[in-house]
Amino acid sequence: MSDDGNQLKLYYTPNHSCSYFGDRVARTIVADPEADISPDIFTRLSQLGFRRSSDQLYRPNCEECSQCISVRIPVNEFKPSRRFRRVLNTNKDLSVSVVSDEFSDEHYSLYLDYLRSRHPDGNMKEMDEDDYQGFMRTQWSRTKLIEIRDNQCLLGVAITDTFNDGLSAMYTFYRTDLPKRSLGHFAILQQIELAKSLELPYLYLGFWIEDSPEMRYKLDYRPIELFDGQQWHALNKNEGLVVE
Repeated sequence: MSDDGNQLKLYYTPNHSCSYFGDRVARTIVADPEADISPDIFTRLSQLGFRRSSDQLYRPNCEECSQCISVRIPVNEFKPSRRFRRVLNTNKDLSVSVVSDEFSDEHYSLYLDYLRSRHPDGNMKEMDEDDYQGFMRTQWSRTKLIEIRDNQCLLGVAITDTFNDGLSAMYTFYRTDLPKRSLGHFAILQQIELAKSLELPYLYLGFWIEDSPEMRYKLDYRPIELFDGQQWHALNKNEGLVVE
């Protein structure tokens, strides 16, 4: 891959255990960790289906599975469904604000609580403060944090990266004892509105995975665009999808 005449090296990882399906082997393409990543390169990689985790830019490229499909919402075409209008109405008493990506004990505590509730067997719940900061942002990611509060009580934080052509819902964590609020969906709806206000055309949602309950929800947002490895395709409100 090249950008302004400079070559960015991409590498295949060795085969490794899949994070989503325990009986499958995965392989990943990663950007050169020594490369000087600019906003333009970060944007271009996102347009090619790459995702950020800490300071690693990657895209699944498994030999026997193609379940991980990058998706993005064209925010100016998005109209909330009846379900999402209910989510907005349920949470109309909450305040939403964009804050800097500086470390916050309050955020870090909520993040650990979320991981212990949702991913009790995962390694991420053991992150110390330095690990958390490295996960949350990099020098080149142009990260924003969207806070969701009930008066002064913190309910959720959406870690949101900025590209030249959109925002990326990098990671969201929230109070898991308030299921009726659907805070995960509420956070996405707020990121859509933020992208609109910044006149950015897309919200990137990462990977849609049909057979993973945790990742399947992303096609609930319509219209949505899916990346087939070469180009983006629009999937409109009533269209189904067949994955080969």
